[in-house]
Amino acid sequence: PPPSFHKDTDGPFGSCGSFFNFYPTVGSFQANPPFVPELIMAMAKHMDTLLEATDRPLSFVVIVPAWNDTRGHAALQASTQLRRYELLAQEDHGYCEGKQSLRRTRYRIASFDTSIFFLQNLAGAAKWPATDAACSDLRAAFSPKQAIEAAAGLGLVRGMEAGRAEAEAADEGAPKPKKKKRKKPPSN
Repeated sequence: PPPSFHKDTDGPFGSCGSFFNFYPTVGSFQANPPFVPELIMAMAKHMDTLLEATDRPLSFVVIVPAWNDTRGHAALQASTQLRRYELLAQEDHGYCEGKQSLRRTRYRIASFDTSIFFLQNLAGAAKWPATDAACSDLRAAFSPKQAIEAAAGLGLVRGMEAGRAEAEAADEGAPKPKKKKRKKPPSN
């Protein structure tokens, strides 16, 4: 299960607690920590310690803002376990919006460039190599999806109103539940 700072609320969703109390010796994990440079720096140090402590395959793919001038970013770049680094330009990638229920669209363009670090011990790099093909697939997965929403008639042009109208139109073809006749109250 993935780590979390809030095991009490995240536990029902599979969390095993704080990342800093997480000591895997084998496996491949993805990390997208809160964007706090000091936290990212501490995470990088913890990952290096974990990667150096095992000969079994261990891998972390870390996704953070490309804030090159922060200590957290510098710690990831300086890692002796760094096997590959990818930079996604802001305009070339997006995310599924976590607050999509409050937005008119599901996807959004990234707010800034994103760094992807592949931290792996030797066994991890052998088992899960960060190849050109794998990174190409990763870039494709991160590509902006606004064009897909626009082609479906959604997105910034039509938004939720269009989705509601399409759902209502689909409902028109569905069988309607029979209305019960109301009895008229007796007249006095």
